[in-house]
Amino acid sequence: MKIKRYMVYLKRNGIKATIARVMQKLSGLSGVTMNMNEIVPLNARADDCLGDRKRLNLVIHAVGNESFFGGVATALSFFQKLYSTIDIDARVILTNSYISAGRPDALKGFEITDARSGSSAPLQMMSVIERDDDTFIPVGKNDIFIATAWWTAYIIYPLIKWQRETFNEEPHPLIYLIQDYEPGFYPWSSKYLLADSTYKNGHDTIAVFNSKFLHEFFKGRGYAFKHEYFFEPVLNETLRSCLLAAKPSVRKQQIIIYGRPSVARNAFEVIVASLRLWAKQQPDIHKWSILSVGEKHANIVLAKGAILRSIGKLTLEDYASLMLESYMGISLMVSPHPSYPPLEMSTFGVRTITNRYDNKDLSGFNENIISLDNVNEYSISLRLTHLATLYPGDAKPVTDTPYVRDAVDNNQIQEICKEIKGTIDAKESDNSV
Repeated sequence: MKIKRYMVYLKRNGIKATIARVMQKLSGLSGVTMNMNEIVPLNARADDCLGDRKRLNLVIHAVGNESFFGGVATALSFFQKLYSTIDIDARVILTNSYISAGRPDALKGFEITDARSGSSAPLQMMSVIERDDDTFIPVGKNDIFIATAWWTAYIIYPLIKWQRETFNEEPHPLIYLIQDYEPGFYPWSSKYLLADSTYKNGHDTIAVFNSKFLHEFFKGRGYAFKHEYFFEPVLNETLRSCLLAAKPSVRKQQIIIYGRPSVARNAFEVIVASLRLWAKQQPDIHKWSILSVGEKHANIVLAKGAILRSIGKLTLEDYASLMLESYMGISLMVSPHPSYPPLEMSTFGVRTITNRYDNKDLSGFNENIISLDNVNEYSISLRLTHLATLYPGDAKPVTDTPYVRDAVDNNQIQEICKEIKGTIDAKESDNSV
């Protein structure tokens, strides 16, 4: 089993990181957590191929089909719209994964390059997962960077400092796509401090927030940036097509939950405790199917023969079908970001239980949302019991909203891209004077 674990670690993190872990074990440090692989520095060298051209760089942990959902899909969509609006070269830099054969269609035309070699291709893609002190990626004076998570921002700020010192010119500010309050992923810890530090370079940052809730949360905590924008989430285009093509039908006595045991902020334990309590009290529990989507895990015995069955990740089409046939759902997110599943479930007509957090309250999103302030197994179980008495109910999909209408052409993001283009053009004009 130990050999298998090290082989998995080797595949994910590269041979040098694995050797370091083995040496750590041998030196008696096995009781100390020292895993900071995501912020291994990224060194730079002058790009001889770029010249004076501008290039937009998306710095992201992964973009393979296996990771292409939620925040990753949003980041890539924003990147596409921005480099198309500015009409410049583009490069994708993967910090935590290799370039897989199963890339999204949006990246099919990108040439695979290596950090140690140069390329003049207008569309490039490289992995820096195995970076070390000898890894220097080519960077030009007009490279512009988009960070997509705190650790990508952490390793890019030094590159921007390097640009300033190397080319003796003020570089473009970092464009920071902020999709959650990420210090909260690591409560009261070293990574909490490091994540928080990336929000405190405001004078060098254009912040783009995924939702008004999140933007207001940051403002309420005193963070400030050179420029600040926000956009509201919209429904995935494939899900939108499935929704609009759906025909009315009677829903099954079926509950779906967003089940991710490995992600603390999705409060999996609270959901399971709620289902167990509800199953004990529900007279016709044998008639109900209870399904977990999102992350594959072992099936869980609840009570009175009821089982929470895990079906893991689904294709978007299968996910749409599941939502259209399900009566109620649970999706929790202990953070200021609204999260995609409760928006999707409720839009598809699922009576969806979710939670409030700080300034976030989804109760006004549509009539199918039930947003709880006091969240525990008792409050959730009580709601499940009430909803079960109303089955089959009269909940219907909600299609006439900006969340659905703007799925094809997100005007908010288009306007943000135009504003950022104006900022970039103004800087170029200042430099030419």
